[in-house]
Amino acid sequence: MKVKIWGARGSIPSPITPQAIRDKMMAVLQGARGVDLSDPQAVRDYLDGFHSVLTGTAGGNTSCVEVEADGKTFIIDAGSGIRALGRELMKGPCGRGQGEVYLFFSHLHWDHIQGLPFFTPLYVPGNKIHFLGIHDFEQVLKRQMMPPNFPVNYEYAMKAEVRFQQLKEGTLFQAGDVNELRLI
Repeated sequence: MKVKIWGARGSIPSPITPQAIRDKMMAVLQGARGVDLSDPQAVRDYLDGFHSVLTGTAGGNTSCVEVEADGKTFIIDAGSGIRALGRELMKGPCGRGQGEVYLFFSHLHWDHIQGLPFFTPLYVPGNKIHFLGIHDFEQVLKRQMMPPNFPVNYEYAMKAEVRFQQLKEGTLFQAGDVNELRLI
């Protein structure tokens, strides 16, 4: 099983500030004393020695977690982090209209659904997207993608095969050999 957090911020996305980028650059440049900057491998080795907190970004997107298990893709929540996840999935079967994704919604607050209209695999014919959750969420998600909330109507935009399934709390969910997902 592989788990990747694409978004963990609550309420609103919060991009890294210019000052934070500058502070990271200062730390990297100050540590470069003695590194042969004309040698690409020396520069790579130097940068590889830093923790990802210094060389990357973290925490900017709202709730979205990817779980890969038994060759299946499960997503928990569609916050703004789902946009980048969708771009990554487009490099595989989803980009060829052969993808299948199970998208669970923990609840329907804005920060858990705001990225859904930007999830590219939804726009590709042939993909299968299963929407699952314990709430009555089908109409909420459809209304989210209608004017005046979004410029493109849900029915026009959605080219993937989308299935809505409302589950009962405590239900054991099974997809292939993955059968230990319990909704609590």
